[in-house]
Amino acid sequence: MYNIFGDQGINIPEKFNQLLNVTDSYRGPLTYFLSALFLKLFNNTYKFAYLSNQIFNTICIISIFHLGKLLKNKSTGIWAALLFTFSSLILSQRTDYLIDLSLTSFSTLGFLFFTKWYLDKKKFSFYSPLAGASLGLIFLTRPTGVVIFFLSFLLIILKSIKSKFSFGYTLRELIFFFASFIIVIFPWFSKSWLTIITSTINAWNWGVNFQDGLEFYSIESWLYYLKRLPSMFGSINFSILSTIFLIEKTFQKNLLTFKIKSLKKVDLWFLIYIINCYLIISLMSTKDIRFFMPIFPILCIYLSRLLDSKNYKFFSSKSKKLIMILSIICTLLFSKNELFSKNLNNYSAYEWPHNDILNEIKKENKNLVSTLAILPDTKEINTFNLEAEASRQGEYVAVRQIISSKETYKDDLEFFDWFLIKTGSQGIMSNEAKNLLNQYLLNSPSFKIHKEWILPDQSKVSLLRRELLNSYLQKQDCKNSSLNIDIKKIPEGIRLNLMGKGNLIKSSSLLIDFFNEDIKNSTDISLANGSFHRNFDEKNCYFLIQDIPITFHENIKKEMDIKARILNKKGKIKNLKLFDNKIMIKNKSDEKSFIRMTNKIEKVDLLGDYLRRGEFEKLFNLVGVINQSDPKQIYLKDAEKIYLQRYIDNKDIKNLYNVLITQILQRKVYTAEKTINSILSSDFSNGNTQLAKAIINIYLLDKKNARISLNNSKKFDKSEESEEILNIVEGLTNLLELKIINAYRALT
Repeated sequence: MYNIFGDQGINIPEKFNQLLNVTDSYRGPLTYFLSALFLKLFNNTYKFAYLSNQIFNTICIISIFHLGKLLKNKSTGIWAALLFTFSSLILSQRTDYLIDLSLTSFSTLGFLFFTKWYLDKKKFSFYSPLAGASLGLIFLTRPTGVVIFFLSFLLIILKSIKSKFSFGYTLRELIFFFASFIIVIFPWFSKSWLTIITSTINAWNWGVNFQDGLEFYSIESWLYYLKRLPSMFGSINFSILSTIFLIEKTFQKNLLTFKIKSLKKVDLWFLIYIINCYLIISLMSTKDIRFFMPIFPILCIYLSRLLDSKNYKFFSSKSKKLIMILSIICTLLFSKNELFSKNLNNYSAYEWPHNDILNEIKKENKNLVSTLAILPDTKEINTFNLEAEASRQGEYVAVRQIISSKETYKDDLEFFDWFLIKTGSQGIMSNEAKNLLNQYLLNSPSFKIHKEWILPDQSKVSLLRRELLNSYLQKQDCKNSSLNIDIKKIPEGIRLNLMGKGNLIKSSSLLIDFFNEDIKNSTDISLANGSFHRNFDEKNCYFLIQDIPITFHENIKKEMDIKARILNKKGKIKNLKLFDNKIMIKNKSDEKSFIRMTNKIEKVDLLGDYLRRGEFEKLFNLVGVINQSDPKQIYLKDAEKIYLQRYIDNKDIKNLYNVLITQILQRKVYTAEKTINSILSSDFSNGNTQLAKAIINIYLLDKKNARISLNNSKKFDKSEESEEILNIVEGLTNLLELKIINAYRALT
């Protein structure tokens, strides 16, 4: 996000588009937008990255103060803000960098506006659009966060129905509420709604897989956060607050009495919010203390009301506050080593090797962005820490967490040149597949240990690299502006040697055909896999070496002719002169076997085939793996141009399916609709394709064509997976047609 702010080479509309596309999961862009803006105003360092959390902390403090005033008075608001600010939970979250503090800040702000709307006695409350806008901010932080306001919103609706004012005022408030909410979320939601849904499902599945014993039907799941209240406030603070509360209640002789009538209207309102939040976080498949944070400010407000209470028998209000101040000071003193050891630039005496690891990779290919695959997930050696260091250094390395399965872990070696492994503890994301991959890497002749580091616990971190990196790019003196290209046979593939101007190399792809009188082989190449660094100097000349895996027919002759064409960024194609237009094919027995980095363009050919056959699980599993190795999904842009040209060459509809899947994955739905219409003109009776068209129509909110495509899909043959998806598409189509009962039946 910070780099987009600083990129002067793109115009404002394109910059806005890129800002919206930064996040590719259920995490919204708002946290990163505000933090990056803070860094842009000050400096891009770890120190200011941590300090950017004060944006959200300040929003929390102001919102808590005003909620405290609404519940009782200013004093309550001040003490609530104090308890919140100096609690162990918040002290630790302000020196972390996750979205939970920002979500808490906007949730508390949202609850403030919802409360003012609920308590407002005017005919038309101007807090309704503010509540809608604040709910939109929560959505832009984490979309699933809006569900914690379900009961609160329902209570406002019931209150409005029972009010003495006309239905017209209630309707107007609701219109303003929803309008402000939609205006705030629409730019991001309209581009990312499918990604939000799928990544939320993935997050749910992660919790199911990695947190056994915390399922929603277990008692432990419902007691998880209650048992951790002492650690949230700090054990000293919690003990003192509990003691004061129990003594006060004992001396009032009403410890066991509770009268619902004694609760004020505003107390019931606060209680409804707490219940809603607690239900949601207890039902979630993943449990973590930080997910409790949206409730935490409300608890601080009620504890501050206890401190501010004048109705006492043993402790005076003044003595309670003095005890609390001493308790906070003691907590800070006892935890100072833990808190202040988190130095903003280097939080311990040991210098962790993040910088060295990334520099080792960067110096091999300074003009390209290399991707590092991470296996461990410990507190210090993990994807987030290395990615943060890579960002600080200028993003010469993209860092990605490996997500392997026992069935496919060997395939991971095809997608990365660099791996990071560790002995000893592997962290929370460890599984059997990763252990198998670890051993497979160490035993593979295609990889070697590049460098190792010993950590304080005597475990060892090893950086492994492919024996021969997939691509090398070096500056060269310019002899002429045209491309010089030579293609040689190597074990398991071909080697491309190319020299030319940077602007031509960066923006082009190659279409290569091998043929003789009997057999034809083809391969399509994105030069350097499109991984050029943003500081790549296009005015210079470069020498590129790139290895491409290709399997030639077994009965092939020893020599084949080569035809090479270059496809530029505008889609124009021309023939290239080769240094040698013939290639010698050796028998496999003469070759040493290597695992070459996969050609992602050819993987798109497989994706298109999965789409045509309706094998959606295989399709999205493969997409997930490819996207890890190509963080900016450059392969989709290149593959779209390449397979469109291949379709122009031979009119093979298979190539059009490849074009379609690239457009769908780039969310180019209008273009995808035109492409799928062209496909159906030749492959109309494919039920899988008709179903895909129905999904595209739903995405475009085109209920008429969605219904037509859905009915066509029902008539024709399709895969078992398409049959399973059919009910979901039926339900969504009914929803578009406002057939609510039919939608419910289909979806259930």
